Amino acid sequence: MNLDRLALYPGERPSIVCPFCDTWRLWRRGMLMPHRIDQSDPSSPRCVGSGQRIQLDLSPARWRAELDEARALAARRACQARSPHTHRAHLALPLEA
Repeated sequence: MNLDRLALYPGERPSIVCPFCDTWRLWRRGMLMPHRIDQSDPSSPRCVGSGQRIQLDLSPARWRAELDEARALAARRACQARSPHTHRAHLALPLEA
């Protein structure tokens, strides 16, 4: 699971992006909380990801450190992608008449 699909911030309830419906859901007691596909419609069927067991082997401190490292790497890559490459201009050879 990608680090940006987890939220383990201190003082907040842990949440995870559901792998089936791509919405943020609470993670409690090792399980993705039950939810429906359409939250506004009570008759909507439950999402396949509801109640799915998810085991995390990552502490919140380690998650935060790895997330910060990944963000820094992405920022460096984005900066490099935007900077133009400087190439030496090739000199044209004089035409011989």
